[in-house]
Amino acid sequence: MSNKLRSEGGFVLNEPQPKIKNGSTRKSARVTAKQFPVRAKREKINRVLIMHDLHPDLTERIPEKDIGLLKQIAFEGSISNNIPAFRYNAILKLASFPTADVLNTLHHLANYGEDHFIRSKALLALGISGIELSIPVIARSIDSDNILISNAAQKALIRLINSLGVERVRQHFKLDGSLNYQALERIIERLNAKKIKTQTQTISEDVSTLKGV
Repeated sequence: MSNKLRSEGGFVLNEPQPKIKNGSTRKSARVTAKQFPVRAKREKINRVLIMHDLHPDLTERIPEKDIGLLKQIAFEGSISNNIPAFRYNAILKLASFPTADVLNTLHHLANYGEDHFIRSKALLALGISGIELSIPVIARSIDSDNILISNAAQKALIRLINSLGVERVRQHFKLDGSLNYQALERIIERLNAKKIKTQTQTISEDVSTLKGV
């Protein structure tokens, strides 16, 4: 008869002890990162992606050959058990490599990402990319009921205005009647007002400097 084990609650365990082939213990072996180069590369990319401020110069630290890994991270959901910052920043970093494949990836995430966090990051990335073909998907998101997506779309559109010029962006809105032209004009008005304010402040500072001379 097997030994009976009694727990604190009085429960009696009378099942036989399990028999483990070759014994219940195993010798362990140390495995170095060099034996798993893909894992080492992933950890290197993670160190860049975890940074709070992704300065453009950091693009050099993620070479173009690792775009595939960036795309993989951009699609990893909660089941991967990674912190969300990895995925969000991977999406933003993809904007540094505006290939057709990457743009298709960003368009897919902007339209079909599983939540508003993913879609808003993809919209921002499309704006950062400076690609004119991204205007329709960004423009249609301006009127989103979700404030995060709407704000991301406006920021992305401002990026495109700064890189492409106001008139080129306006042209898309004029030709596509489904886009909110009034929303675009409000954004342009805010940009112009901000420029005037900045110029006024600069002039005032220059005058103050001259008075002090």
